[in-house]
Amino acid sequence: MDLAVELAICRTMAGEMESYLLANQLFRQIVVRTPLGDLQPKMTLGAFLEHYRRLRRRQVALSPAQQAELNSIGETWATMKRRYESPYAELMRQELRSHLDSWTWFLGDCLKQPNRCQEDYPTEARIRARIALLLEELGPDADTQRERSRLTVLDDRLRRLWQKGRFIWPGEAADAYPLDRYWFLYGYPQGADEND
Repeated sequence: MDLAVELAICRTMAGEMESYLLANQLFRQIVVRTPLGDLQPKMTLGAFLEHYRRLRRRQVALSPAQQAELNSIGETWATMKRRYESPYAELMRQELRSHLDSWTWFLGDCLKQPNRCQEDYPTEARIRARIALLLEELGPDADTQRERSRLTVLDDRLRRLWQKGRFIWPGEAADAYPLDRYWFLYGYPQGADEND
């Protein structure tokens, strides 16, 4: 994703974060003015974190002004996280459960339709990556034990079908997704051949 566009999305989400947390609704439709035109992404805490961390990984490519803006966005995020600690954690847990539901459905469909799984896996694997991000942000607290157990079952199911392969997202840097933590981005479920 274009850095200026990603920064605009991150800036808008940071600006909306207080009202998002106070509204206590999982999804919030926002309008983002970007150099490439207006976008209408859905805001969640996981979406914000995904954009923010991707920008942090690419920070050396940002101009000094963009780096300063990213630092300001990070300060806003940290303030909101402290000020609204309880709703922040609860919305993250809600999002985690929502993504676990989506991932469960997708893996079920993979078993029934391996060819469709082949086409959809690189896109749908973003759900699994978001789950990893949310769990990392929440930390190893007892309030996510049930979700962590559920993910273990889903990962075991996926590993039984797994074919190791190359990193599946050509537009992103593989080194930002270490193999030990993001193994599910290095291959496909069995029956889903890699496309060159």
